[in-house]
Amino acid sequence: MTTVAFDGRYFAADSCGVCDGIYFKMGKIHILDDMVVSGCGNTESILTVVDWLKDQSKPKPTGFNDDILLLEVNRKTKKSYLVGASLIPEEFVFGSKPGINSIGSGAKAAMASMLLGQNAIAAIHCACEIDIYSRPPIHYVDLDADVLEIKEFQEKEKHYDDR
Repeated sequence: MTTVAFDGRYFAADSCGVCDGIYFKMGKIHILDDMVVSGCGNTESILTVVDWLKDQSKPKPTGFNDDILLLEVNRKTKKSYLVGASLIPEEFVFGSKPGINSIGSGAKAAMASMLLGQNAIAAIHCACEIDIYSRPPIHYVDLDADVLEIKEFQEKEKHYDDR
């Protein structure tokens, strides 16, 4: 299970993996040139698609049963896309605030948090408080930074007030 959120600047995700009731920490954010990607659903399927997105000269993966959903954000345009089992990206717009979106088991908590003015990092924190399948630490990418890199949020950071 997963919660991924994007607020127009920060792309954030929890780091909880679950296998047969056992929880473990895993990285869920992937940087592919000017794209930042994360997914929810079957981990093996997500990693297969991420591997294909890195090198689309490989054959397009097939055989997915709608068991994955990826959130992909273009750094230059700050547009986000949903990529499902068809692997065809579709622009994702949410209601009256098109710059924010979230996917995963804690998506509703994250969306509510961002609609109330919090950034994606705080939104993932909120989801971790509510959704039993989302847990810290929180990983994030600042799309406004000179270099895209995945960072782990530390409680002493003050990114909560950046919006």
